[in-house]
Amino acid sequence: SPTGYVFICVFVVLSSLATFWPPDFFNNNLANLSQLNDYLPFILLVFVPAITMSLWADERRQGTDELLLTIPASDLDVVLGKYFAAVAIFTVSLLFSGASIFLVFQYGLGYPDGGLFIATYFGYWFAGIAMLAVGMIASFLTGNLTVAFILGVLFNGPLAVAGVADAIIKNPTISQAVEHWSAAWQLHHFERGAIRLSSISYFLMIAVVAIYVCVILIGRRHWRGGADGRPLIGHYFVRVLSLLGIAVGVTIFFSDHAWLRADLTKEGLNSLAPATIDILKDIKNDDTVSTIKIDAFVSPRVPVAYAETRQSLLSLLDEIASLSGGKIQVRKHIIETFSPEATRASQTFGIEPRPLQVGTADARHEREIFLGVAFVCGIEKVVVPFVDLGIPIEYELVRSIATVAQQKRLKMGVLKTDVPLLGGGMMGRMTEELPLIRELKKQYDIVEVDPAKPIENNVNVLLAMQPSTLDPMAMDHFVDAVKAGIPTAIFEDPFPVSYGVVGTTQPKRPQSYMGMYAPQPTPKGDIRQLFKLLGIDLIDLGNKVVWQAYDPYPKFETSTVEWLFIGDGNGAHEPLNRESPITKGLKEVLFLFAGAWSKSPDSKLDMTDLAVTGPNSGTSRISDLEQASQWLYGDTMMMFDRQMEYRRESTGKQYNVAVHLHGKLPPEALLMDDLDTDDLSLDVEKPQKTPDGQQEESDTTKEVGIEEDPGKTEETGSEKQAVEEKESGKEEKESGNGTEKATAEDEGANLIDTAAGKTEINVVLVADIDWLLPAVFSLREMGERKDNPVNFRFQNVVFVLNILDTLAGEERFLDIRRRERQHRILTKIADQTEEARERATNQQEDFVDQIKEKISDAQAAYNERLAEVDERKDLSGDQKANIKEMIRREEQRKLSAKIARAEEERTSELKKIQRNLALDIRSVQDFYKFCAVLIPPIPPLLVAFFVFFHRRRSEQEGVSRARLR
Repeated sequence: SPTGYVFICVFVVLSSLATFWPPDFFNNNLANLSQLNDYLPFILLVFVPAITMSLWADERRQGTDELLLTIPASDLDVVLGKYFAAVAIFTVSLLFSGASIFLVFQYGLGYPDGGLFIATYFGYWFAGIAMLAVGMIASFLTGNLTVAFILGVLFNGPLAVAGVADAIIKNPTISQAVEHWSAAWQLHHFERGAIRLSSISYFLMIAVVAIYVCVILIGRRHWRGGADGRPLIGHYFVRVLSLLGIAVGVTIFFSDHAWLRADLTKEGLNSLAPATIDILKDIKNDDTVSTIKIDAFVSPRVPVAYAETRQSLLSLLDEIASLSGGKIQVRKHIIETFSPEATRASQTFGIEPRPLQVGTADARHEREIFLGVAFVCGIEKVVVPFVDLGIPIEYELVRSIATVAQQKRLKMGVLKTDVPLLGGGMMGRMTEELPLIRELKKQYDIVEVDPAKPIENNVNVLLAMQPSTLDPMAMDHFVDAVKAGIPTAIFEDPFPVSYGVVGTTQPKRPQSYMGMYAPQPTPKGDIRQLFKLLGIDLIDLGNKVVWQAYDPYPKFETSTVEWLFIGDGNGAHEPLNRESPITKGLKEVLFLFAGAWSKSPDSKLDMTDLAVTGPNSGTSRISDLEQASQWLYGDTMMMFDRQMEYRRESTGKQYNVAVHLHGKLPPEALLMDDLDTDDLSLDVEKPQKTPDGQQEESDTTKEVGIEEDPGKTEETGSEKQAVEEKESGKEEKESGNGTEKATAEDEGANLIDTAAGKTEINVVLVADIDWLLPAVFSLREMGERKDNPVNFRFQNVVFVLNILDTLAGEERFLDIRRRERQHRILTKIADQTEEARERATNQQEDFVDQIKEKISDAQAAYNERLAEVDERKDLSGDQKANIKEMIRREEQRKLSAKIARAEEERTSELKKIQRNLALDIRSVQDFYKFCAVLIPPIPPLLVAFFVFFHRRRSEQEGVSRARLR
């Protein structure tokens, strides 16, 4: 009837309004139905009773129910016929709604994920068939349509209202349990593009129970008096309770056993990595692991930059819980900043809301949001206070689960060098441990390795940052550790600009204490023995760094060509090795003032290139860079004058900034106790200046860590003792008889031959340490944001974690860490918004250029007046100076006034530009809002008109024209 089409149009309009009109739709910038998901249970709460109210109540009102019950059909046939008719109407309504909304997305806003869209509407359909069955009960209870509608709303009310139980029930445990049985909770899986048997069974069981109740109600005439005159209401009540218990049991069973589940999204938003599934299986099958409880504290509304993070976090938690076999229990707390749950999060887990700056550039305000997760298993607890944008969520969750489950943790040794990775004294002050160590402590047991004594092979991987700063004895111990086959990550920088350390060939600087300089430090060990052992060296013996003419971020004006962006686009055939587990899947890595590695012709180890510059590269001399830089004593950063020009040699070569060496050492390498370095040269290119400005002696024979004349230099205690022990050992050997000496040599040769076949070298070398600055970790946490002028995409943190995991043989997290989930966004809206922003930026830059031009003109006028004074011959020098001073003051006042006016104009103009930008963006959004409401009702209206006129024409067939009105 026409009324049915009216209801369909109303449903379509309400769906469109709920989808496109909430402010969060354009704020989140996601091409999904997240806003409709929040409102749909309440839309169905009104729409479904409107369909079901007349199914049986109208039959009773018109008296046609008795005629219907006399046809040769069972009570179940009648109920199912009515039910399927209601389902057909609802299905048609959903089809109109889905088709219309999809068209608006596809041709107006962006390109939604078809699988996500289908799965979401599939969930709507299941929710509808459950609520239709419940609404039918109301229709069978009364003959009044209005009463049937009201009862339908009341009966279906718990399914919809239970989704917001936390607003009614203040006890978090009870409210969480009630929410789990709501229609909104079961729809969450469909909303994210996942179809799960547990959610399907929930809605189907409701429909089955409700239909059975309808069959009982329609058959009241049979059992009201019973066969022997006794009523059977108690009997059927027990039947309904039994069926309800079966339905609850089936739903719980399928909830705990995720047998049937499918991810329909094209981007795999709900699929876990195979490594994650394996870790969860191990936890599921490990009887020693007790139940892991995960509490997620999430704000109901987050800024647009965090919308994807919030959605991915909630989705992954559901998937993890479903695959754990009940070993992992997830409780999601959607909380406001000021609420009892917020207090509990703070007091119990230390999770605090993070203040964020949101809004436009001229109207920014602070907003606090929750995105924290706590993991508890027995007495073990791991807390992620805030899930930052740039951190892979699946990796963070799985790593925390593995940690709290007390799975085996590998041990990492951190070599003690001049780089204070673990914190401590540096340049006269105390420092905290670096972000790299805080990141590694989430996965490894970290121990500090002191190279002052022999290094034991009791760690899974060794991290060595700038080992060239070690003293001679420590260097020997470190080389012995590498020679012993300890997997080692070596970061050696020929020209570090951070951490307050010196480069490979640079002598140590004296540290400052309260403005006083300490005595000269001990000399550095000779790192050439390490290079010779590995069959590799730094280019130009560590006296040069590499530059590359490639900059993927032209808006970032601070970078120079010595900032090496290694990734697709730099011209290299394979800038990041696609086969190595370390770099597989990575897109970009940044190195700062890095060196490069070259392999010796006689090297016996296999070398795998990890990071390679493009062909448009060259080298810069460190001595030139030093002249353009200045060390800040007492600080950890070198100030670099990027305006200063220096020589750059264009070689057209490609350079290996990071390499992986592996293989077995030859016997002669293991016999290398005393390194012969006559063929190597680490000449310091220019005299180094001491803090008081005096030049140190320097010539081509003075080398880093090697004294010119041992007899002229006072040896340190440790070195003197080492020399004495060595000489003593030498004398004892010489005093022995020849037979014992020959026997010892033969035994040593046999041991070396045996070790040569077993010692496996596994070393990764990176010719830079600045690429792990704390600022890199901060940028990683920020992630990509639309309000940032530059969004860096380099993956330095992932790169270093992959290096250490690969060396340690920890392969569980490699695939998880590199995996990225891409949510579909409103691309067309984003493009138009970006065009508006680009126009505003261009207007702003033009206006700033005009202001600069005015200031430049004022400065030129001032210079001309000074020149006129200088040209006057009738004035003495003092008179010229006085006149110049007067002119300077006068022009300075004029210039200050012009600058003040220009700043006022600039501020006013910028506000005007920002307002126009906001209006442009708002106009674009309003246009699509209007289209989103206007277009969806058109298809059902067209069908309604077609059906109406077709029906009228059919009714008029065979009727005399005289009888037609």
